[in-house]
Amino acid sequence: MALSQNKRNQQIAKKKKKKKEILQAKKQEDNKCSAISDLSLIPVEECYITENWQEGGLGCILIIRKRMDTQFIVTNILLDTYCLGVKNCQNHKLNLEDKNQYIRNAIQLMPVAAEYIKKLINESIKFASQFNFKPHPSYTSIKRYVDNLPDTEDIYDFQLGDKEGNPLYIQEPYDSDEFAFEVTEKLQNSGAEFNTMMLMKQY
Repeated sequence: MALSQNKRNQQIAKKKKKKKEILQAKKQEDNKCSAISDLSLIPVEECYITENWQEGGLGCILIIRKRMDTQFIVTNILLDTYCLGVKNCQNHKLNLEDKNQYIRNAIQLMPVAAEYIKKLINESIKFASQFNFKPHPSYTSIKRYVDNLPDTEDIYDFQLGDKEGNPLYIQEPYDSDEFAFEVTEKLQNSGAEFNTMMLMKQY
């Protein structure tokens, strides 16, 4: 009985030691991430994009970095793959609960690889530049959070623009008529074949 009890005590001691080592390693990793001054260098934990982005040409992208066990950097980018490229973006510093709620509040997201996100954003920007559209000014402060994503070996193939590969501008309800006019004028000046649509505004 004594021998059996000794074995159990040894097993308990090993488990406690292992748990302590795991906690210490996790703490060291958290401290390492916390010490990084450039938050865009923190490894990406997960990425999401709107499930039907290819159908509507508009995708909400979330890039999530884990700074500490309960602290996250969430990069939110609104991407127009039909015409304009990056429409808007911002960073959020959230705790675990707020991060999870933020993801739940987003519409129909699906997880994707960071390489997928990086290539899609860069190709959308390049596509939009053909028609003299630049990323939204807010992208200046976000760009490095995309640049520091891992690269891909060209395993992803994206259809940008409409089915024929031409730009299609969809005037969203929050796009002013002045903005829509400027977009249409740029498309006309580019000499490209294009189409426009207007979604119903709610007044």
